Amino acid sequence: MRPSLRAWGRRGLGIVLSFLFLTIVSFGVGSIAPGDASLSLLRTDTVAVNTDDVASVRHELGLDRPWPERYLRFLGGLTRGSLGDSYFSGHTVTGDIAKAAPITINLSLASLVLAVAFVLVLGWLAAKYQGSLLDKLILGLCYVGAALPSFWLGLLLISLFAVSLGWLPSSGWHGGRGLILPTVVLAVAIAPPFIKVFRGRFIEVADSDFVRAARARGLKTSTIERRHVLRGTLVPIVTMLGVSLTSLLSGSVVVEVVFGLPGLGSMVMEAIGRRDWPVVQGFVFVIGVVVIAVMQLVDVACRLIDPSLKAGERA
Repeated sequence: MRPSLRAWGRRGLGIVLSFLFLTIVSFGVGSIAPGDASLSLLRTDTVAVNTDDVASVRHELGLDRPWPERYLRFLGGLTRGSLGDSYFSGHTVTGDIAKAAPITINLSLASLVLAVAFVLVLGWLAAKYQGSLLDKLILGLCYVGAALPSFWLGLLLISLFAVSLGWLPSSGWHGGRGLILPTVVLAVAIAPPFIKVFRGRFIEVADSDFVRAARARGLKTSTIERRHVLRGTLVPIVTMLGVSLTSLLSGSVVVEVVFGLPGLGSMVMEAIGRRDWPVVQGFVFVIGVVVIAVMQLVDVACRLIDPSLKAGERA
C-alpha cells in the first residue's frame, strides 16, 4: 500500500474513533449528571410531587430504560440527523441549536479575527524590537491579559463603556452592537499566549541559517520576513489556534452569560439549570463535531503553509 494511502487510512480511522468517543461522552453527560429531569418538570411552588407522577414522567421520557438501550436510541437519532427533543419546550434540539448558533459563531469568529490581529501586530513589534521598552511593555500586557478572568474583565468593560460612558449596551444583541465588548473580552483572553509564542518563534526563525543566507544574497528585510520568517512562524500559531478552539468555545459560554447574549452558551447554561439533558447532549455533540472538523482543517492549513510536513508524512 502506498504511504499516502496509509496516511489517509490512519486519518480516517482516527476520525471514526473520535466520533464514536464523542457519542459516548455526549450521551454520558445526560446519563450520569446529578438531578432528575422528571422532578424539574413536575416541581412547582404550589403542587406537591408524588412518586407515581415522577415514575410516569420518567417512563414518558424513556429515563426508566437501561443505559445501553438509551445509548442505542441516541445513536439511532444521530444517524437520522436528530439530536432529540427538549424536555421542557418540546422543540427539537437541532432547531434550538440552529437558532442560538449564529450569535455564538459571530462572537467566536470576531474574537478569533481580533485575537489574530493582536498576535500579528503585537508579536511582530515585540520580536522586531526585542529587549526594548516596547517589548517589555507588550510582554507585561500579555501576563496581565492572561491573568484576568474573563468574567471580571467583562464586568469591568460593562462598568466603563456601558454604565459610565454609555457608549455601548451592557447586555443583549442590539443589532450587533452588543457584540463589541464580548469580542474584546474573548480576544484578550486567548491572545496573550499566542503573542509570546509568535515573538519567540519569530526571533528563532529570524536568526536561522537560511534567513542569514537570504540576507547575504541581498534580499530586502521585508521580503525575508514575509517569505521566510513569517511562514516559519505561522505553523505553530495555526496549530495552537486550532487547539485553543475549545478554550474559545468554553470562554464564549461565560461571556454570553455575563453579557446576556442569547447564544449557545446561555442556552446550555439554562438547560443545565433545568436538567434539560437532550439540549446539553446536543450541545456537547455539536461542539465536539466542530472541534474535530477544525482540527482537520488546521492540519491541512499547516501542510499548505509548510509543504515539508506533507513530505514528512509520505516518508
